[in-house]
Amino acid sequence: MTYNREKLTVDIKRLETEIRKVKARLRTRWVKPMWAEQHALIQLRFKSTLLYCMSATNRYRVHLHDKDHEGQVAHLMCFPSSTQPYVVE
Repeated sequence: MTYNREKLTVDIKRLETEIRKVKARLRTRWVKPMWAEQHALIQLRFKSTLLYCMSATNRYRVHLHDKDHEGQVAHLMCFPSSTQPYVVE
């Protein structure tokens, strides 16, 4: 399966920007509960990992070497809903 490299790159850059913004908020002094920001960071990092794995697969490489995480991401890559926007027909 081949993925659209340009779309992957644009979305990876967008996610990296969002991750930096959330991390900047988390680095400040907490004056309220920050569970929502922490949860958002976890979700953003997982999405970016999925895109990095798709990008690596496109180049016949492996992004994750940790077998536990690699299996979770590989399982997600099998679902068309998570990879469909990037598939080149």
